[in-house]
Amino acid sequence: FFAFKRSLAGISFTLFCIFTSMFWFPEPTTVDTIVQESLQYEVDYLTGDWELGKILLTLMVPLSLTLLALAFWQRNIWFGFSIMAFIAIGKVGWSILFVGNSGKSIIIPATFGLIVCMVFVYLGITRSKRR
Repeated sequence: FFAFKRSLAGISFTLFCIFTSMFWFPEPTTVDTIVQESLQYEVDYLTGDWELGKILLTLMVPLSLTLLALAFWQRNIWFGFSIMAFIAIGKVGWSILFVGNSGKSIIIPATFGLIVCMVFVYLGITRSKRR
């Protein structure tokens, strides 16, 4: 939304919120075993050895966020939505490919998150166009 509005302050605020979001929510009292396995794999992945392939794969995160911002900066809503879908599919694909069966636990949250983001971005953009 902030890229569509061409607001660097808004983009910076959004990135700040993404990077700090893990501190906003209380730790759950119970965690499903499958989710715990998936999260543990991510911790092991991040704290393990960093080879060229892993670095290149991880660089897909800032690259995809940059493409997302550029798509909306250019006011190309459908390309932006395509990038959003690519990000969600990439996360699900990475989880299933690397984590295995427990990686499938991300399918519902990623799909729900994608839909919620698309709806709110669409509503925000259409409302801002009316003004």
